[in-house]
Amino acid sequence: MVLWSLDGRARLVTHRPDLATPGVTYMAIPLVLIMFSFNRRNEIPFRNIYLLFAAFILACGTVHLVEAIIFWYPVYRLSGIIKLITAVISWGTVFALFRVMPQALELP
Repeated sequence: MVLWSLDGRARLVTHRPDLATPGVTYMAIPLVLIMFSFNRRNEIPFRNIYLLFAAFILACGTVHLVEAIIFWYPVYRLSGIIKLITAVISWGTVFALFRVMPQALELP
């Protein structure tokens, strides 16, 4: 007997909210970062890093939302493309952080 087997309704209740809820919050965090970086445009150093983090978090949220939608619509190719975009943004953020790290460490 398989104890972890769930019928369709149980999967809907247990797995969709755990993907959709972080997806929605992942959409809110970048908005705050973008608003902050545009309101303090001249005051914050490394503004592009804020924007890269916003893009990275937005892409992660999109992955969560698409994974929640896959339950109803089998959009696996779209999911793969979004994951690839997320990976590219992630690596771009890492490289940008390495590039500005020496300057950031010199800040008072």
